[in-house]
Amino acid sequence: MKNLDHPNVIKLSETFENTHNIYLIMELCTGGELFDKIIEKGCFSETYAAFIMKQIFSVLNYLNSKHIAHRDIKPENFLFYDKSPESLIKIIDFGLASYYTDDNNEMKTKAGTPYYVAPQVLDGSYDYKCDIWSVGVLFYILLCGYPPFYGDSDHEILYKVKKGKFNFEGKEWNNISNKATDLIKRCLTFNPKDRIIASEALKHPWFKTKNCAYNLGVKMDIHVLENLKNYTMLMKFQKLAMTIIAHQSNDYELQKLKSVFLYLDEEGKGNITKEQLKIGLEQSGLKLPAKFDLLLDQIDSDGNGNIEYTEFLAAAIDRRNISKKSLYSAFRVFDVDNDGEVTIAELAHILYNGQKKGSITQKDINEVKNMIKEIDQNNDGKIDFCEFYQMMQMKY
Repeated sequence: MKNLDHPNVIKLSETFENTHNIYLIMELCTGGELFDKIIEKGCFSETYAAFIMKQIFSVLNYLNSKHIAHRDIKPENFLFYDKSPESLIKIIDFGLASYYTDDNNEMKTKAGTPYYVAPQVLDGSYDYKCDIWSVGVLFYILLCGYPPFYGDSDHEILYKVKKGKFNFEGKEWNNISNKATDLIKRCLTFNPKDRIIASEALKHPWFKTKNCAYNLGVKMDIHVLENLKNYTMLMKFQKLAMTIIAHQSNDYELQKLKSVFLYLDEEGKGNITKEQLKIGLEQSGLKLPAKFDLLLDQIDSDGNGNIEYTEFLAAAIDRRNISKKSLYSAFRVFDVDNDGEVTIAELAHILYNGQKKGSITQKDINEVKNMIKEIDQNNDGKIDFCEFYQMMQMKY
């Protein structure tokens, strides 16, 4: 889970374990479950349902790209980040999730929740499209307030799921568009081979007719462009700190940037192309500087040709607005032994651990020494929080 990087996936920050338990430190979400919102509202307008479904199909497409089947899609497993009307949602609970491969994507373990489980799961032979079926059930509920397969007991529910028959005959469907019901039908297609996939669902005509961005205000202002330019002038230590802050911070400004990224990432891949970012900036009325492509190359820190979610956040956030609490949280990541100082060994561990197959070389150590020397005001060969804080406040 630590390797998943998408605005609609709950972040796993740390793990701890003792003899009896494993503890997972997750991103804090305070907005409650999607399930509770359904209970509160009864059903959603198509506009708000589109806002929710765009995010769900996006995160599902991202998980598909990582060859992960969630296998327990239901409203209880989506949390609102906060209580604001425009809050993003986060998928949680990967306890039943499974990897699959292109060569072997068949799964046999019976998993899921009765209302949402796909018929093929009950038969013990299914693939990743079981998640699409579950999403179709969730989508149906969002628009009418009740499930397509209902019964007084689990046995009765599962019997109806196996039949796969549903309808749109209730009065709640009188004002629902044909395009919405068509997308539901394509999700709840009984034969998985004919069932729509997430990337196709994102291109469905229904999303073209509804304001899927809701009222997020996704336009980027001049400050985002300035931050992108300034990021390229940061020291390596500063860039690394910005990446950690982007990964773990809950600052309000980051939430706005997450909405921007989600808007730009139309296919829900968890990354955007350099061209998509350029178009997004231009559509926001911003004039791009000369050699902007070279600037984008520096933002693409892993050099894979795309700008990942955390790469975008790290480059676009305004350092001046980062809270001291977030800076201290980032400092503690570097301060591995929690003694209040970052040593050469600790910084090398954070910078290179997991990036190099072999051991850390003397060249690497020398680079780390130079990084520390740039901000080590008392020349003790270590960085305390005061020095770290001043580094992050340095002007360009």
